[in-house]
Amino acid sequence: KMEESEMKKRFISLVLAALLLVAVPLSAFATSKFNTSVFDGRDDIISNTDDMTGKITIFPSSDYYGSIYVPLSSSAFIGVSAGIASNDYDDLFALIFDYTGIDWAGIESIIIKIGDNRYTFSDFYKSSYVTDEGLADEYIAFPLKKETLGFINDFCKHQNEEIKVRLNGSVQTFDFILSPSEKNAIVGLYSLYVSGGGTRESNLRSISNEDATHVELNGKILA
Repeated sequence: KMEESEMKKRFISLVLAALLLVAVPLSAFATSKFNTSVFDGRDDIISNTDDMTGKITIFPSSDYYGSIYVPLSSSAFIGVSAGIASNDYDDLFALIFDYTGIDWAGIESIIIKIGDNRYTFSDFYKSSYVTDEGLADEYIAFPLKKETLGFINDFCKHQNEEIKVRLNGSVQTFDFILSPSEKNAIVGLYSLYVSGGGTRESNLRSISNEDATHVELNGKILA
């Protein structure tokens, strides 16, 4: 029999994998403590909900926020967005990085500079494959957890300022600035996540116990 903690770890991996494939709806059960009514009747999100099962997945709408893809070079681009998914155990808010290029980047860590603070993420979920067009595709996702509340609050506070990102890869490294569309989409979805009760202490603590993403703030280990 699978232990509950192992089931939760497997769920988080599956959710992150599904959140990466934005075009493929994810079936996940919302916890009873998550208020999904905050998503009703909105044109700024894409919602896949089944009232009979409680299954739900939420993404920002590109029709509302605009394109989330920005060029890294003449042969590569990156999309930065977010997604929400839930089950009987956890309600996840995840950041998503979608790299596509002629050559692999081999992304191993991501640095996000907000104001004077540098947040470094590594050991995250990653999936790599070759597209039908023969391009290298690297999908990365990691969930918000107790240790990164400061990061997302910092992100929201500096939403209208320049936020820099570095993709550290074993093959290539890229620096870029988040577009207004990307920042607005992330903050907009996070606001709904907060309204639905996703940032309740028990939920974030549970995610912290299961998620392996390594996080540093200005060189100091947070998780």
